[in-house]
Amino acid sequence: MFLIPKINCIYQSNEGLIQKKEVINVELKKEKEGWVIVPYNQVIYHLFIEDFLNTSVYGTSDNLNIRRFEVITNYLNIDEWINRKNNNEIEKLLQAYSLQINNNNLLTIQIEYFKINEEDLSNLQQYISLQSFQLIEYFNKCQNGLIYSIQTLKQLLLFYLNKTITLQQLIDVKIINDTPLSIWRGFLLDCFRHYFTIDFIKKLLNLLSFYKFNIIHWHLTDDQGWRMESKIYPNLNTIGSKRKLRKDEENLINNNYFVNIVDNNYIYGNYYTTKEINEIVNYCKQLGILVILEIESIGHCSSLLAFYPELKCSSNHLNNEKVTVKNTWGIFNEILCPGKEETFKFLENLLNEMFTINFKDLTFVYIGGDETNFECWKNCKDCKKKMIELNIYDVNNLDISLKKLYIYFIKELINICKRSKKIMIGWDEILEQLINYNIEFTDCKVEEFSKYCIIQSWRGVSLPNITNDQYIIQSPVSHCYLDYDISTINVKKSLFFNPFNNLQSKVIGGECNCWTERMITEEKVQEMILPRVLSISEALWKCPSIAEDVDLNNNYYYNFLDRLQFHKIVFIEKIFNFKCGPECNTVWVELTKEMEIKINLIDIHDMNQDIYYQVEEDENNKIVKYLKPIKIQPKSKNLKIKSFVKRNDYNFGKMDQIFTISFHQAIYCPVEMEIFKCNNDKSILFEEFKLSQPKFCGGPLQMQTLVNGIRGEANKIFDEIGNIQWFGFESVKRVIIKLDKLHSINYNELIIGCLHDPINWIFIPDLINIYIKLEDESIFTASSERKEQNLKNWNIDLENEETREVVDWIIHLNNFKIKTIEIEIIAHNNSYLPQWHSSCKSKEELSWFFLDQIMLY
Repeated sequence: MFLIPKINCIYQSNEGLIQKKEVINVELKKEKEGWVIVPYNQVIYHLFIEDFLNTSVYGTSDNLNIRRFEVITNYLNIDEWINRKNNNEIEKLLQAYSLQINNNNLLTIQIEYFKINEEDLSNLQQYISLQSFQLIEYFNKCQNGLIYSIQTLKQLLLFYLNKTITLQQLIDVKIINDTPLSIWRGFLLDCFRHYFTIDFIKKLLNLLSFYKFNIIHWHLTDDQGWRMESKIYPNLNTIGSKRKLRKDEENLINNNYFVNIVDNNYIYGNYYTTKEINEIVNYCKQLGILVILEIESIGHCSSLLAFYPELKCSSNHLNNEKVTVKNTWGIFNEILCPGKEETFKFLENLLNEMFTINFKDLTFVYIGGDETNFECWKNCKDCKKKMIELNIYDVNNLDISLKKLYIYFIKELINICKRSKKIMIGWDEILEQLINYNIEFTDCKVEEFSKYCIIQSWRGVSLPNITNDQYIIQSPVSHCYLDYDISTINVKKSLFFNPFNNLQSKVIGGECNCWTERMITEEKVQEMILPRVLSISEALWKCPSIAEDVDLNNNYYYNFLDRLQFHKIVFIEKIFNFKCGPECNTVWVELTKEMEIKINLIDIHDMNQDIYYQVEEDENNKIVKYLKPIKIQPKSKNLKIKSFVKRNDYNFGKMDQIFTISFHQAIYCPVEMEIFKCNNDKSILFEEFKLSQPKFCGGPLQMQTLVNGIRGEANKIFDEIGNIQWFGFESVKRVIIKLDKLHSINYNELIIGCLHDPINWIFIPDLINIYIKLEDESIFTASSERKEQNLKNWNIDLENEETREVVDWIIHLNNFKIKTIEIEIIAHNNSYLPQWHSSCKSKEELSWFFLDQIMLY
């Protein structure tokens, strides 16, 4: 049996759905190893299986041979656009990248499937001619409609031509309505923290085009490197693209990842030449993707200031510090000085060079504007002079004056973009400051701002007080940050991302962000973005969280998972040859009071999941299907169990889930807590504490999480069922934990599991004191310092931000029979962020400590 697609052109109007009578008839022919669709007007779409990514489009008809970028640039006349009160030019501009034609008529590609029997194969050509493919008629208005149609056809043909997928598995898919709800479907690629080759970027672009993304937000400059060639300021790329290699990047040394030795130091970095950038821009044109560059223009400018220090602030305590290209992450003090006219001349020269050489066809430019630290503006004589000139200097409200100076900086950047006839895009801090500190002199008030700038929101899917005319791109950290682990953002969460979220402003779509702090290699990028790129693609195209046909009881999600499994096998792994990461965490483990090990599904409603496990101590190394709780006599203190899930007989979710179970003697004993916050000398009890910090308070087990036998994982401080591995303390200077009703046996060792993860502001405590009441009513006390423990047991670099370790704090006992034990834990630096930390900007920033188990042996 064959599955034959038929494509109809549908217009949606106020009168409802009307099927167009005019169609483009086509023939479907088998050639070599692929199908070729040949419309009678000689527009040919090559769909060869082995080379399908290089689809060619040939046109002999004038109305089908349209150059898309001419259409786009003709839409925009900045001056006319800004002066119109009732205009929809930006809708027209952006709709040139989507299937939308105008506000009244939305074009839909509707694909139906027909079955024919194998014995009718000889009549296949005649059958298809009779049924015909009704392709899109409006290609003369939008080439991207053609591109999206081809991608849909590629997917369909490959599904039933690829032998790994049976026809029956595709029967359930009946109709696809291929019209996007979001006209901005973006992907941010961070190449400033880590450099990726042109070949890899092209490979990634092929994938993005295949799943109908139409924007690539190419982030090439920041504190950690300048990756774009500049002829007028060559130090930016020749020197600013290099930085010291980090300890966690040492595996790049022997793998040809742009590492050199300079003055006995490993130096990492590279940049993209003008030729290479143009190559990517032109490649994207063929794929229907718009390239938009981000040049950081206020903060995050260390790689610029390292070699052009005359653009930083003068006459302040930071001025004598040499700026370097950073090899750590965070927010840094060095930003551009708005008090110097040279700053704006430099930026305008730089942007004009970019517009005339690399991005002359393009309309938008990102200027950053996020995470700006105003510290170095405070004592700068040039900034003070500028604020006095603008009549915004108030020595009694200097912080507000500095935020108004920030708005002045934004206004100057807008003027630069206007002179080049470009639309500026910036992060949501711009709009936040403008709303809170709108001032007369800027001629850029909130109600006028939408004419000059599009805002990209990363801190949440809603912003207060946004005007109805403000254009917004949504990329919230809660749903769209692909550098976050699946414990925080899994496939289901990203699938139900709703960029519109009842905002009154003009949301034009969304964007997923691939920040590469911890994506050192191309393989790691693949594993982190996939398969969540597919769920975000569907969210931006269809927005299932607001679609009428979504069953909120998971049916839509499970249907998506069924489709996703096929895409992983056929497209991601076989065709694109990408490595795909997990969809989600799938299981959690508990040790019952009867000392049985239970492996539980996180998603208890999905009937298609089966659990398998393997016990480390099993001499036969058997993989067993989980059917009932496991009763086992461990041979050591700790037992490791590896568990994974198959869904519909395919691997699903995280495959290397290893759980460590500690069979200690304090399991499920009574636990009490007395907690002392940083700002209060009086203690509070657990019930009050969890109201202020519910997220890391032990989940359903609450305090008994500390004695449940399940060890914590360094890379998993948050889990989907309520944090049963870690107990976290934020802004707590000390805590007293009491264990009671212990077994009447002799104890030799107390072990307290701690997490050290400075990049996430989590530190091992400084000191642990214990107070033990023995069965004979005598008292034993002991103290143990962090430095001593590190020398004896850990041997880790406690001031390296990239260190991430679970460590055991060990205190030896003297074969005691213990009645109760009190453990006093003193936070590192009294729970304030230490000064050596790159994110420490003041003495008031608070940190965490995390415990997983308190174990007695």
